[in-house]
Amino acid sequence: MKYKFILYAIVILLLSACTGNTLKYRDASLPVDLRVKDLLGRMTIEEKLAQMRDVHLSLFFKDNVLDTVMMDSALQGISYGVLFNSCIPAENLARCIADVKKYSAEKQLR
Repeated sequence: MKYKFILYAIVILLLSACTGNTLKYRDASLPVDLRVKDLLGRMTIEEKLAQMRDVHLSLFFKDNVLDTVMMDSALQGISYGVLFNSCIPAENLARCIADVKKYSAEKQLR
């Protein structure tokens, strides 16, 4: 029992040491201009250009189901500035956007 406690204490100390390395652009306590400068410095030219483009959300859906293969193929790992809706009915739009957000978040965690 004593060894388990020591092991848990070591793990907690290691984890807390690792989480102290917050990226500047994610640190809300820093000034916006410093955060923007840090983020732009990390982005590739392709990522910067992609922020000025839009992608049609309807490209990623077949029969109102997210086609992740098509999404990956179209985006090629680059985040675009705007997802534009041209064909998805309003009653399905919120769910479609939620599906894209969920898939994108899960992909980032991999």
